[in-house]
Amino acid sequence: GSGNHAMTRADRKILVVTDNFPPRLGGIANLLHLFCSSFPPNLISVVAPKSRVVLGRDTEVTAFDQTQKYRIRRIFYPGLDGNPLLVTFSILHLTVRATMAFWSDRCSFALLGKIWPIAPLAVVLHTLGIPYVVNCYGNDVLKPLRGIQKTLRLRGLKRAACVIACSEFTRERVIEMGVSPDRAGAILPKVDARLFDDRIDVAAFKKKEGLEGKKIILTVGRIVRRKGHLEVLHVL
Repeated sequence: GSGNHAMTRADRKILVVTDNFPPRLGGIANLLHLFCSSFPPNLISVVAPKSRVVLGRDTEVTAFDQTQKYRIRRIFYPGLDGNPLLVTFSILHLTVRATMAFWSDRCSFALLGKIWPIAPLAVVLHTLGIPYVVNCYGNDVLKPLRGIQKTLRLRGLKRAACVIACSEFTRERVIEMGVSPDRAGAILPKVDARLFDDRIDVAAFKKKEGLEGKKIILTVGRIVRRKGHLEVLHVL
């Protein structure tokens, strides 16, 4: 015969496409890295920016990539801020390079790290008959978009084989946008419990910080306006 064989479910290679990946810090970047690390390295291929937001970090990017067992393709990606021509170039370049990587690495399906700005790739994959899964978090589906951007995001979500939301709240939002409930699931981000093995004397901590007898609100996240820290402070 030709030497080709049917690809079994265990052999299905995944192309992960994202504009947010380590060494950039953040929840999405960390979540995708943990996802990739959970599979045999020969079943994962990643397309990600060289230096997404912080420029001049190519040395750090190279050092990170060299420690990973799975393949990472880094592409030039100016990002979504600033000159409209650069924004358009970023999206188109990501779409073309990811499509080429899919065929080159003989992948079976793609995981899109988030729906925007990767929606144009979703439309291309659907046109080519390539199945894909989309991760959704919150701002990527709640952020107001207009015109062709709004249309592409909606088509990318509706045509996905599956949409994986990070919470029930986000799952409900994508269903409201038109995604079939049987193709929208919620998987809470996993936590490495080993990071929290140390026992903390809560009473001693409260005494040290002057918090005895007080109600405490704990939030974990970056201090950016859209996460609502100011709104919480204003109502206290």
